[in-house]
Amino acid sequence: MECRNCRYENPVGSRFCSQCGKPFAGMEGYDKVKLGGYDEAEDMITNPRTEDYIYDRDASVEKRSGRQRGVLLRIVLIVFLSAAAILAFYSVDLAVATNQKRTEEAVMLANQRKEAEELAKLDNYREKYITVVSGFEEQGALIDESIASIGKLNLNSFFKGLGLGTAVDGLVDRVLDVSSVKSMQENSRTLEVLVGELANPPKTFDGKYELMEKLLETEKEIMEYFEGAVTSEERKKLEELRVEYTKLITDINR
Repeated sequence: MECRNCRYENPVGSRFCSQCGKPFAGMEGYDKVKLGGYDEAEDMITNPRTEDYIYDRDASVEKRSGRQRGVLLRIVLIVFLSAAAILAFYSVDLAVATNQKRTEEAVMLANQRKEAEELAKLDNYREKYITVVSGFEEQGALIDESIASIGKLNLNSFFKGLGLGTAVDGLVDRVLDVSSVKSMQENSRTLEVLVGELANPPKTFDGKYELMEKLLETEKEIMEYFEGAVTSEERKKLEELRVEYTKLITDINR
């Protein structure tokens, strides 16, 4: 006889299932049977008539299911906590990497701005430097012209020194034109100011600026000879200074 409750096969004529203790259908007390004590540790039920223990299969299955659910919940909790820890670790790592990247980008941008400013300053300095060099080249042409007109300059100085009056001095200036000397002297003052503005040059211009200072000194020395009449000895010295002046300009333009 097969038990309808646990499907256990019992001998023919059995009133109760030998496996679960349930009475068979049609037997007296099928719906009113009361089982005895319950051994929770062993999942056994006491049969009050026979005082034998009958295995409580349902309770055992439920207990095993409970234990399995508990183990499953622990596994899920461990997996969740592990995933949360890994996510937190990578989140911190990502935040650190992102912050480091932003810092590096900020430093790079600051360096780029600094380089751009330095390049702008360098370009500005180069433009001023070229302008001053051009001024010295123009001054060289005026020096040549003034040296060539030393004879007129001496005569001009002689007649003006006679003190014949303003009208005569004006006539002397028209006849003995020495305007190149005046232009040269005016340019000299301008060049001195421009060279002063080029002080504290960038490292790339250190050597050229030193040459320019020497050029300015040579130019001032030349100017001193044109403050009055120029002797033949002074003219020779002027010509020597002019050669040195030309050489310095050539070195600067290299």
